[in-house]
Amino acid sequence: MKDFKPMDIVWAAEYRTFYSSDFIRGVKATGRICYTMSPDVHVSLDHPLAFSGYEDTWDNLLAWGSDGICTDFPDELATLLRRE
Repeated sequence: MKDFKPMDIVWAAEYRTFYSSDFIRGVKATGRICYTMSPDVHVSLDHPLAFSGYEDTWDNLLAWGSDGICTDFPDELATLLRRE
């Protein structure tokens, strides 16, 4: 990722354990924007957090510096963002 120069944005669509603070910090350290997928989007892949617990992932992604989160529940995410 850090040596792939043509892209300004990293779109991280993890399935199980890809996200971490180190990953997002690494993306940001290269000067790129990092957008992430919420586990709720992966219902068809039977993600373990697809129905419950994805809010905790949102908290982590925001704390780690994700620039945006793709979710099937944008109103819920907006409510969380208003509380911060």
